[in-house]
Amino acid sequence: MGKPKNCIMCAVEAKSAEHIFPAALGGRRTNRGIYCVQHNNGFGRLVARLECQLAMMNAALEIRPDRKDAPKPFTFHHENTKYVLLGSSIEVDLPAPFDPSEVGANGEFVLQAPNLEVAKRWIEENSGGEWKFEIKGSSGVQSHYQTERNHIHLSFGGVDFLQAVAYLALTFFAHSFPVEARQPGLDPLKALLLEDLNDDKASFPENLAWWDGRDPRDIVGENPYEFGHVVMVGISETTSHAYAWRPRKLSATPDLSGTVLPLCPIPNSALKSARSFSSVKLKASPCAALLA
Repeated sequence: MGKPKNCIMCAVEAKSAEHIFPAALGGRRTNRGIYCVQHNNGFGRLVARLECQLAMMNAALEIRPDRKDAPKPFTFHHENTKYVLLGSSIEVDLPAPFDPSEVGANGEFVLQAPNLEVAKRWIEENSGGEWKFEIKGSSGVQSHYQTERNHIHLSFGGVDFLQAVAYLALTFFAHSFPVEARQPGLDPLKALLLEDLNDDKASFPENLAWWDGRDPRDIVGENPYEFGHVVMVGISETTSHAYAWRPRKLSATPDLSGTVLPLCPIPNSALKSARSFSSVKLKASPCAALLA
């Protein structure tokens, strides 16, 4: 008997090339026998939630999205300066906003920028209103050492994130067990994926998952990966419930609440890295004076 070709959500012909793992997160393998075009496109909102919360990790690991030429950098702000992170590198993407108190008596304002293109973008961002800028010259490249860490604050979890993880689990399950993925016992999970929860914990069904209390290590052994997981899925012969086991290095209690974590993942020390800057001299003129 061949594999079923109807959408696991609505039974319409499944002809959309669904990525087993989202393309935005580096997935390459596709399966045309899981979702119809409508549901494949509709679940893009769940992929977007995953991509948003995992953006920094993807940039640090230099994960290249499928059909893209390069990894997507991660931008963040620290002490009014905008930075861009990619791999082990953190560069200034946009210096701190203009401070009129730093304008010299001759009307010059010295901007520290990694290159001329960044300086031009800074001028576009800060021009208008009371001040106008023009480049008068630039100094040679200088190396500035940063000894303190860059602080990045990320928000993980939440009901909508767990909903997106459930979508990943269902897609993996349907890829490996196409017949079982079409059983009515999974209908409550599928109905949950169609809801727009918006991190509404009250709307999340409490009886969607069953925890039997056993240590996963007794079932599937230790997790062999330093970064990543092994998941074993199947159908219980006694209850007909779908199950999944994930070996963990650390035990944890399932939690639906979001957690804000201050992270310092990539320290930049004077012993390891130096950032190159050019001192760009700008002529800062009050717009009122120009009009007089």
